[in-house]
Amino acid sequence: MPKYCTWDGKRDRWVFQLRVPGNLREHFRGVAVIREHIGRVDGAVAAAHAQRRAGELRAQFDRLREAIRGSSSDTLIRPPLTRFTLGKALLPPFLATWRSRECDIFKEALRQLRGAEAYAWEDLQQQLAEQHLAAVSAFRRGDDGPLKAAVEALEQGLHVRLELDPVDRDQVIDEFNSAHAGLIAQFQRVTAGDGSLDAIRPARESQLPLSVLWGESAPQVLAAWREKRTAAGARIPTKTADKYSAIVEDLATVLGRRPVQALADADVTALKTTWRQRGNHPDTIKGKADILKSLLRPYLELNRLDALFPQTCRARKGKAKRLPFSPSQFMRYRAALEQATGISADDIHLVALMLLTGAHLEEVFQLQSADLERTSHGWIVRIAEGIDTGNGDAKLKTTDCARRLPVCVPDEIFPGLSEWLSTQVDAGGFLFENASCNRHGIRSAAASQRLNRVLRKLIPGERRLVLQSMRNTIGQVLRRAHVDPRVRKRFLGHADTDIHDRHYDPAELLDDTDLLPATEAIVRWLRVECLGATEPHGHGDP
Repeated sequence: MPKYCTWDGKRDRWVFQLRVPGNLREHFRGVAVIREHIGRVDGAVAAAHAQRRAGELRAQFDRLREAIRGSSSDTLIRPPLTRFTLGKALLPPFLATWRSRECDIFKEALRQLRGAEAYAWEDLQQQLAEQHLAAVSAFRRGDDGPLKAAVEALEQGLHVRLELDPVDRDQVIDEFNSAHAGLIAQFQRVTAGDGSLDAIRPARESQLPLSVLWGESAPQVLAAWREKRTAAGARIPTKTADKYSAIVEDLATVLGRRPVQALADADVTALKTTWRQRGNHPDTIKGKADILKSLLRPYLELNRLDALFPQTCRARKGKAKRLPFSPSQFMRYRAALEQATGISADDIHLVALMLLTGAHLEEVFQLQSADLERTSHGWIVRIAEGIDTGNGDAKLKTTDCARRLPVCVPDEIFPGLSEWLSTQVDAGGFLFENASCNRHGIRSAAASQRLNRVLRKLIPGERRLVLQSMRNTIGQVLRRAHVDPRVRKRFLGHADTDIHDRHYDPAELLDDTDLLPATEAIVRWLRVECLGATEPHGHGDP
């Protein structure tokens, strides 16, 4: 008789059979022998089929053994085992957890049989009948073998140790064996089309509540972090809160009902895989892992955290530098903004102010009417912290960013800007009071998305040209106009680098009068390079 083949005389067919190693049976629904129909074929054909199928299964056995060895390697720090006594009190949630796991395994078996021949379903029904007879026999004998197998499977997945209560031992064994036989009988009815698998699956609330008995759940970790930050008086930005909540939701999905103290390397791998499938960049994934590591620091030992989240050194690529606008690009962008849908007059004035001041987008959005002052050449724009202006929300990147900028508005290039500024100053409040916000309540971020969207459509092939390139444009304009380097740095809000300048002639002593050459250079560039005028006007004649 060919190897791995058995002739089924009742059905006149060849049947493939291969014994499953004892330590791998939990991966095959607990069956001891894999039995599959080959058919009414020649003996040589059946033998060839059996040899091929046996090779496939033995290769699968080897992969499972390797995975088991890798998961138990001494080089990995495993989460500590917590011991529970399995008695009458813990038996109901234990049974619910076990039944849920068995339903998941059986559901996968049914999925693999979709569209299969009738004999495959007959084989499954025969296996279930044999398992049911074995379960009934175990119940009658009071055999503790099935219970031990179930305990071992759950211990491996939940990282706990369940010890049978000597007092309740016989009752626990009998109830489990009875539940085991009943569950197989339900599987038989489902296979026959008499019932739904989802109807017999226990509710999550009835399963083993490890996060209640031991440790903290993922949502509890997030709540503790919020409470700690609030107690310290720290404000949690909406964007940060949303980011942390999303990371913790992913962690909760992976852990299920396990506490964070049971986090294992397989869980971390599952998290990273989830983020990778969403299209997250490797640097984004590393950032999320670092956030998660910081959240878990109060709950896991440092050596476990380092093993679960090893430090990886990535060769960082040089960040692409922003490009300045050429005169033609800037004028095309201005014209595109006037024609674009969803772009308001305030948005167009915002772009003009960014170019005339060389300021960051956030600095322009923080401006209030009190920060502008009329002068003979146009305006003085004050960029300062809220503590200096009375606007408590105004923040600067560094103290060197505080400055007073002279601004001259060429009306032939920016028509209506001077009148708009006068109206806004007379009205009081923020210059861009009516600007819309993104979902985190940030007005500048919403404006950046709107304005960069127009730019992407206008110049789709150059990602380095963005709204903030206005600052790069001004830097180039001032350098090519041979404006004093100190004036250039001060106009853009950069710090002194020379020791003499820092100690004997600090940048903060340069006022708007000192910065007028920068304003003249900007206006000259706009009129000559952008508009094509042959005779530039002086700075006092806008």
